Amino acid sequence: MTSYLKKSFLISCINVDVHDKNNDSRYKGILKNRTYSVIEIIELDQIRLIRLRNSWGGEEWNGRWSNGSAEWTPQLMEQFNVEFVDGVFFMPFDDFVEIFTQIRTRKKKTGQEYFLVEKGKI
Repeated sequence: MTSYLKKSFLISCINVDVHDKNNDSRYKGILKNRTYSVIEIIELDQIRLIRLRNSWGGEEWNGRWSNGSAEWTPQLMEQFNVEFVDGVFFMPFDDFVEIFTQIRTRKKKTGQEYFLVEKGKI
């Protein structure tokens, strides 16, 4: 995905299979059947984080590395220019792979869409 971001592709992901045993429509703040935009991927001390955006705002990841979580020290926030903005959040890449079931890319200039991966291939 990093190579697509570097080439200015738009990347989106969707969760069509919420992993909640109560059959809820969300898992740790991630909504079922909602498309999220991939903004960036960063690496810090062996941890890969992905920054996502829920264009509807309001609902966002509330697990590890979420907005306001203890993992974000003032030093890390400054180093990675992190501001907690409604609808924009980081999550660990391993959680991303576990939760999201589809990734799509789109060329900015042509609008041509590519289906990148499905669950089990991320």
